[in-house]
Parts: sequence; structure tokens; C-alpha cells
Amino acid sequence: MEFRILGPLEAWHDGLELELGAGRQRALLALLLLHADEPVSSEQLIDGLWGESPPASATKVLHNYVSQLRHALPAEAILTRDFGYLIRAAPTDADDFERLLEKARRQPPREAAATLRTALALWRGPPLADVAYDGWAQAEIARLEELRLAALKERIDADLNNGMAARLVPELEALVIEHPLHERLRAQLMLALYRSGRQSEALASFAEARHQLVDELGIEPGPELQDLQRKILAHDPELGPLPKRTTGRAARRKYGRWLGAAGVLLAAAALSGVGLLVFGGFRGSRVVVVPNSVAVIDPRTNRLVADIHVGNTPSRVVYGAGAAWVLNADDRTICRIDPNTDTATTFAAGPDPTDLAAAPGTLWVMNGYARQVLRVDPSTGAVDETIGLRPPGGDAGGFGYIAADTGALWLSWTNSTSAYGEQFAWRVDLRHRGAPRFLGTHAGGAIALGAGSAWIRGPTTLLRIDAQTLQQSQITIPMPEAFPPGNWGDVAVGFGSAWTSDTGNGALWRIDIPTEEPTRTIPVGIAPNGVAVGDQSVWVADSAGGTVSRIDPTSNKVVATITLGSVPRDLAYGDGLVWVSVD
Repeated sequence: MEFRILGPLEAWHDGLELELGAGRQRALLALLLLHADEPVSSEQLIDGLWGESPPASATKVLHNYVSQLRHALPAEAILTRDFGYLIRAAPTDADDFERLLEKARRQPPREAAATLRTALALWRGPPLADVAYDGWAQAEIARLEELRLAALKERIDADLNNGMAARLVPELEALVIEHPLHERLRAQLMLALYRSGRQSEALASFAEARHQLVDELGIEPGPELQDLQRKILAHDPELGPLPKRTTGRAARRKYGRWLGAAGVLLAAAALSGVGLLVFGGFRGSRVVVVPNSVAVIDPRTNRLVADIHVGNTPSRVVYGAGAAWVLNADDRTICRIDPNTDTATTFAAGPDPTDLAAAPGTLWVMNGYARQVLRVDPSTGAVDETIGLRPPGGDAGGFGYIAADTGALWLSWTNSTSAYGEQFAWRVDLRHRGAPRFLGTHAGGAIALGAGSAWIRGPTTLLRIDAQTLQQSQITIPMPEAFPPGNWGDVAVGFGSAWTSDTGNGALWRIDIPTEEPTRTIPVGIAPNGVAVGDQSVWVADSAGGTVSRIDPTSNKVVATITLGSVPRDLAYGDGLVWVSVD
């Protein structure tokens, strides 16, 4: 049994949401929950439900509300006590939120940021929304709202420590508008602006804060804001501004100039007999791609032709709607890369994006921790639809994956409460809209579409679901080691086979589609992750080895290895090029 009060009141039991009724009946349950394990007198309950003017039948109506709630809740949830009632204590999402907040305060910044995102994702709206205007609920509502704001500020501090200043600016600007006299939020905005190379805007933000404080409260900014202003004016090294980045076509020009210089150095080295390590796009040479970028490979030459800077920790990359799209996990943004100019345009991706998919005219974003899917207009970056997911018995935190075509969305999700977690899958019919159709609990990893089926990765299996009949079959992928959620590998379909990477064993599995049998294991580095099909080849990104392998599906052999030098996470084929996200 679980109660949820961080939003409209909900009660869940054995993975199902219970019907709680409406109006004062829901208010009664909320009032009892605020006094869990404490007897509450009928007089106190009547006063809370009707105030100073209860009807003559208030006692009878109260008994009826209690009876209805007893039918809705598990047996013995509400007990009768002398002159009143008592509800047995049960876990609430508010309890989970406070537990995660305390856990984050004992963690280093990167882990704390992830924990705080999980905590904040528990919020579905204003707390105790059903009784937002009842006097007896105000103290608890204020306490929870204050805790939420504290968690938000601590998550922003953690993100600032993790080097995400530029991504935080839009969020902080909105928060400062909402809380114009909150000096800590203003200080965070100033610091984020300064670290993004926007010193003048940081100082203007201080001036705006001072004007508001003086005009509305008659006070000067506090010591924290004044000290931060002085440090910004002095370019204090303690503030640590981040370097500016070049993007798009500028990166390609820089790369081309470097290749020319490398050619001169090679010639000089050959004449002098001095060995030279080459960092460039030549086959068989050593390439160093800048982290937080998308590397572009030309399959005609197996050479790097561009290195496009994007956001922090680029993970999934897909191609569709005339562009390459990359998900920046830590920034919680998406970059649209124009293949003609190599320019990147950035927009928000939701609270905790974990995957994205491109279909004709549409971009879909999975927010795993929030358990929701967003439909995004590719031309504007605006969210025009949200689809919520309700895993049976699932926790708030988790990893989500998505694949899309013109007729359907395929979704998978794995909670983060254990090594593998519970796994779930759904299908959304885009032609006849309705709630996501639950497909079971057999796989929760990466998804690929092909051969009339959806293919979903599990820890040691590949689940095949027929797109028409929804008939399922599980294909075992032999793996001697256990992997945490998110590290099971990727999937692609082509050349009469499904291809899935084996992250722990440095191999790519080939599964024959007609027989559904693994037929080949192809060595592809240390920890292969992303897989894509294109240009009569299968492409695999090896995150640990820093390489991209090109495989000939006729011979099942690696025919080219492109060394990037950083951490390639994922890849996609489109516009005759291979696009690789590099962390």
C-alpha cells in the first residue's frame, strides 16, 4: 500500500490505483494521512471538512465517508478509535522524497544530482492539491514546498559543480522570475551566467536584484550576493568560468586546417626519420575527437569529416526529419544538427531524458525518471503532447527507451531499484490514440524496429514482438556477467538479421531473423555499445576502446576501425554519413 500526496491524492495497492471518490471524501483521507497512526476525533474531522458551519447530518455523512474509504482501501487500513478514527501509517511519496533528499546530502555532486532528480521527479503537481485551500493543510503544504525548493537549489548546486552552467541558465531565469526576492537563486543564476562566459549579464542580474530588494523591502543585497559581485568583477579564479566552444562549420574548418598542418609535419618526419603520432581522419591513424561532440564519418573513405560540439554527455543520436538529433543527458537538452552546415541548435528535452526517436515530421523523447514521453515539433522544439506511463508497481526512478515509426511508438522502461530492476514494455497506436498498451515485463532496454517487429534488449535476452499480432518470442543472448540497467547494449536490424552489442564481452551478436537463433559473435573491441546499419555495413561504437568498427555483413568481419580517442556512445546513419555521439 502506498499513498501519494505530492500532487493530487492517490492510493496504490499491488500496482493498481484505487478509486478514492471525490470532494470531502478525499479531503477526509488526506486529513487522516496527516495524522497517520494517531487517532483523530470526529469533532476534529468535522471541523476540518466543514469548518464553522457543519450540516446537521455531519456525523452521519462522516461515517458514510469512512465506510466508502474502507471499501476502497485494504482491510484494516482505517480503524475506529474512541470518538474518532485512525489510519495506519503507509509509505508516501513524500516519505520517499525526504529520504532521497537526505541521501543526496551525503553524496558527491554527480551522484547527488542524479538522486535529487529522482526525488524531484516524484512531484506530480502542488502537494495535497485536493485540499490546497483548507486551513488545516497549509502548514504541511508549506513545509513540503519549502523542501522541494531546497532540493531544487541543491540539485542546481550539484549541476554547477558538475560543469553544467550553460544548461542551467534558462531554468534559473524562470526560477528567479517566480521567486524574485530569493537571493540564493539569484546567486546561482549569476554564477551560471558568469561560467557560461556572460559576465555582463551576470552583473546586470545583480543590479536587477538590488533594485528589487531596495524598492520592495528597503534593504541591500546580502553578503553572498555582494561577495559574488566582487568576485565576478575581479575575475576571481575561484569562480572557474568554462571556456567557450566552437561549433558546426567552424569545427570543420579548424579540422581541415589541422589536416594541412599534419601533412607538413608528416613530410618533415619522413625526411628526418622521426616517428610522429598522427591525430587526424586517416584510416588506421589515431584521431582525437573533442568530448561532448558529434563526430561525423564518411563511409566512402572511413574518415572523420566533422567534429561538431554539442551539450554535456551526448548519449543517443538518431537521424530523421532531415537532421541528426543528439540527446545531451547531463544538460537535459537536444541538439538538432543541420547536415548541410554542421550547425547545432539546442532546445530543452524534458526533466530527465533517457532516449529519443525520430519519425517522419516528429521527434519523440523518453523521460525515464519522470515516466513520460514527449512529442516534439522538429521545426520549433516545442512539446505538443505528453504521454504518461504507469508501470505496474514501478518506482518513480528508471531508464526508458523508445522507437517510433508512422504508426506506433514502442516503449520500454526499467526501474532503478536493483541491479536489473523490473522491466516493462508498451505500444502506443498513433493512428487510433488511446492509453499505452502494456506488453509485459520481459525486456526494458534499447529498442529497434525492422522485419515487421520491434526488438527490445533485456539483460540476457532479445525480445521480439510482432508489430501486427503482438506475438512475443525471447531470444537468449549468452552472457556470463551481470550488467546494471543501461549497460546491456544496443540493437539494430538489417541484412536479414538483428544485431545486438554485448557490452561485457566485447562482441556483436548476429541473430538470424527467420530462425531467431544467434549465428555469429563478432569481436568489436572492449565494451561495444551503439549499433547502426547503413551503407551496406553494420557500425558499432566501442565506448571503452574509443573506436567505431565497420562490419561487412557478408563476411561477418570488421573491415575498418576508426579510432576517435574519446568515448563514443551511440551512432546513427543518415544523409550518407555516420553520426557518432562522443562523451
